[in-house]
Amino acid sequence: MSWLLGQGSHLYNMFHLDEFQQAMERQENTATQDYELHDLRQTPTNPTATANTKDEDDEDFVLVSNPPSNISQALQTSQLDRGHRLGNFWNYPTYNPSSARLSLIPPSYFEKIPSSNPLTLTYVDLGCNEGELTLPFWYQLQSSSPSMQIKKALGIDIDKTLIDRARSRSLAGDILSMDASASEPSITFVDGDVTDLDFLGKSLDTLDTGRLTLITLFSTTMWLHLHLGDERFYLFLTYVCSRCDWFLVEPQPRKCYASANKRLRRMGREEIALTECNLEDLEGRIKRSIEECGFERVEEGKEKKTHWNRRLMLFKRKEI
Repeated sequence: MSWLLGQGSHLYNMFHLDEFQQAMERQENTATQDYELHDLRQTPTNPTATANTKDEDDEDFVLVSNPPSNISQALQTSQLDRGHRLGNFWNYPTYNPSSARLSLIPPSYFEKIPSSNPLTLTYVDLGCNEGELTLPFWYQLQSSSPSMQIKKALGIDIDKTLIDRARSRSLAGDILSMDASASEPSITFVDGDVTDLDFLGKSLDTLDTGRLTLITLFSTTMWLHLHLGDERFYLFLTYVCSRCDWFLVEPQPRKCYASANKRLRRMGREEIALTECNLEDLEGRIKRSIEECGFERVEEGKEKKTHWNRRLMLFKRKEI
């Protein structure tokens, strides 16, 4: 916890790392008591898991009687799951191109975000996949703030293969730096588990030990929610809010949760337990959780929805 204490007492008061750890222990203890632990590569042993399944379009959802998936274990079987357990799809840009999503972001967003700090622009994309959206988004941000003295960005994803692709994109010249005199790229990519707050905190510290300008979560909320459960997921959002002035979120609706399990079921893979996730009013609950951290929604109601009917919600810290 020393890295967190190093941020100062104000940050420690905003988010207690112990709360996250205690929530994790409570969830793991409950899972151990209530369910039989078994290898994630095996078929679910609970006979009711298949009998109670619903179609993707049904109102109810499968409550698979298995413990919440362990992220490190899930990563080991990632190739077999083809991205449907962690969201680390290897061909994601082919069916959700960045150009379509960027077109939905109002130009005013790019103008407003850099204005919070006239000298420094720092940006982190959590769950960046292969950087296909991260890179052009970062280019837009830099274009909107040519006078910034410090410009640094970071993309994080749990899948090393995707991060290697993102690095190749950057090094190939998709985006290095708006400053031709810069000796190093303005954006870096690292692989790791963002739900490990020690790792996440140290990664964010490489850009700034205080608050960053902007953090984004594009199509990542469901995967975090599935593996963290309600309590830890909203504590995670609280921590992220404590480390930025602007927060751009693309929440995945409840239908996506059923779709993920439907695809796993079709592949003969073990489904993801939904017993730890409250799927009612997901967008509203995420919005209220962020607002409780001292943020306010920007241009609420004016956002365009993606072709998957998702809304890009921008939040700004009230005090800036």
